[in-house]
Amino acid sequence: MSEKRLYCPKCEGNNIVPEAGFITGYKYRCRDCGYVGVLVYQDE
Repeated sequence: MSEKRLYCPKCEGNNIVPEAGFITGYKYRCRDCGYVGVLVYQDE
């Protein structure tokens, strides 16, 4: 099983961490550019 990677839609970096959320989904933060939002790219 491969590990899923998350990518920032703004800078395309993969230094993404969950910011908040559980029941309604997650909001993510990019440590590289400061982007905060629910939209991130994912690849396997």
